[in-house]
Amino acid sequence: MKASETNILKFIGGLDKVFIIPPFQRNYEWSFEQCDELFEDIINSYKTNTTHYLGNIVYYEGKNNGASFSEFILVDGQQRVTTILLLLCAIRDEMKRLNLPDENIAIRYLENDNGGDAFRVRLKQTSYDADSFNSIVKGIVTNNDKKNNIIRNYYHFIDLLRKSNLPLKGIYNTITKLEVVDVNLQIENNLEAVQTVFEKINSTGKRLTPADLIRNCLLLSNSIEEQELLYKNYWVKIERTVANENISRFARDFLVMKIFEDVEQDNIYKKFKNDYINQPENTNVEILSEMSRYSKYFAYFKFENCENYKINKLIRMLNLLKTDDLMPLYLYLFDELYENRVNELEKILNLLFDFMARYRVCAVSGGGGALRTVINQLLRKFDDGLECNYENIYFELSNSTSPAGRFPDDNEFKQALKDAVNVNYARAILIKTEEFERCNIPVDISKVTMEHLMPQTFSNWWVQYYGGEEKSKDLRNKYLNCIGNLVPMSQGYNSKNSNKPWSVKLKHLAEFNLLLLMKLQKMLDFLNGKKKI
Repeated sequence: MKASETNILKFIGGLDKVFIIPPFQRNYEWSFEQCDELFEDIINSYKTNTTHYLGNIVYYEGKNNGASFSEFILVDGQQRVTTILLLLCAIRDEMKRLNLPDENIAIRYLENDNGGDAFRVRLKQTSYDADSFNSIVKGIVTNNDKKNNIIRNYYHFIDLLRKSNLPLKGIYNTITKLEVVDVNLQIENNLEAVQTVFEKINSTGKRLTPADLIRNCLLLSNSIEEQELLYKNYWVKIERTVANENISRFARDFLVMKIFEDVEQDNIYKKFKNDYINQPENTNVEILSEMSRYSKYFAYFKFENCENYKINKLIRMLNLLKTDDLMPLYLYLFDELYENRVNELEKILNLLFDFMARYRVCAVSGGGGALRTVINQLLRKFDDGLECNYENIYFELSNSTSPAGRFPDDNEFKQALKDAVNVNYARAILIKTEEFERCNIPVDISKVTMEHLMPQTFSNWWVQYYGGEEKSKDLRNKYLNCIGNLVPMSQGYNSKNSNKPWSVKLKHLAEFNLLLLMKLQKMLDFLNGKKKI
């Protein structure tokens, strides 16, 4: 590693330099506030004739580096370099607008004579920002998408320059007072060293997500062409499938499925790197290929977008029960069964719904740790050769030595239903029961909410109906969230019912076409002596 002090323009300037932002790095993210701070530092340096430290710029030389051409792959500092170049573009364009000499800014700092069209622009951006940045550098801004930070900040610098009322040449010359530390990692094929530096540098700045670090580790190469191929062929597909904000969670569930161990949020990257990436039998291409394949199954559950209607309906029901802890098992099951044995998969998902409904309502375990242990044990048995089918999964869950792995029996389940039940769990159970009563004619989950027949807030009518303040309070505490007081209903009817008297509620119940409510109506009529069941 070699570090030396210089100013930002000396670092950027010179003949035939290309700075490359690797495809796995973040897109340009600087805000107006950060640009304002930089501009204020430049103005202060201009007025006081002092230098200002801008920060470190860390890079390593690409394999295309040669005697007549220098290729630098940026590890840290790409946001600062991009911002300085945007400011230079704004100064150049304002000088042209005012018919002032533009100081050859483009030739000195923005473009190269050599390198062909691919490296004509001195800073090669990520694919997301490349078109916007290149158009600004070339002075042909056609993309006026103000949502893109590259475009927004370029125009923001134009505004700042005009409002400053300071000579453009003076501001331009002051940029030479921005000092940086030029850090050349001087590695050849030691990419592990680059990754280590990347981890340590970014641990002190804006905290990177596990997904950021995993992406960097899997795509790191001293060949920018190889990086771009891996990024476009695999990582972009993962991003598009599960969305950026979900990649860390997907990576965790994927890893658990592979190593059969629970992984804490703060330890995702370390475990992924040490226990999976660094294993000799796993190549980066193989890992990326597998992650790309499994990402589709993760998205099925995250976005409920499976193309198989029956399977997607089961996914939506399982999501009502909040079964995220089962995601590693879901990934395995879908990869094994979805394409070739979808009927078996449907049976297993129904089984898991039954298991999780009882697990949730009976509150078998105080937390998810015990459940995750059971799932990991099951995955390990599959890896050891246990055939993946309904019977084996039912046997393993029913005979688990962990309390969280057993099926609560019918008596325990019935008793728990009489007590307080989470509204989402009640909704899932009642909708499933309704479909069973209708011989699996589907119910539209999105249109069904839970109604409290005895309302959550008592009006005077309800207080008097139940014999006064104290008795009504006791009844409400005992029965408010039990199955029976919780009933399925559409949002519209739910709003109509509110805390209205029984006579109004019963009328609305009779209008709503659900078999469970029709049976409830008969029961209430029987209790009132109106008709026999």
